[in-house]
Amino acid sequence: MTTDPLTIRPDESVATAKELLESNGIHHLPVVENGVLVGILSSSDFLKLHVLRERSQAMSAITVSQVMEAEPVTLDVSADLVDVARKLSEAGFHSLPVVEAGNVLVGIVTSTDLINHLLRQVPRSDGRPRGL
Repeated sequence: MTTDPLTIRPDESVATAKELLESNGIHHLPVVENGVLVGILSSSDFLKLHVLRERSQAMSAITVSQVMEAEPVTLDVSADLVDVARKLSEAGFHSLPVVEAGNVLVGIVTSTDLINHLLRQVPRSDGRPRGL
């Protein structure tokens, strides 16, 4: 899990969100208001804005809350590796916000996190664990 992930507020513009995603090389932004997860925005959500792609002024007028997934599937902070793998494989998306009581965001787990963890568990041909 990535603790203290980069987040965005629901009232910020999608132009700001797009810049955060691109400049940080990430694909998912938890949407947080006063520490509470209220949604998630992924790079694929920008497909909804395809018509506005060339109109950057219009993108700066659209807020994250208008495009985000308002009811993201989450993981409880007590979830284990099997819970992560099951939810990621069944749901068809690539990130899960991790929350504690009150839907307070504590981290995010991505399919890349899961793959990297599994790779570290697979021994090399000489018996040593694989480093990434």
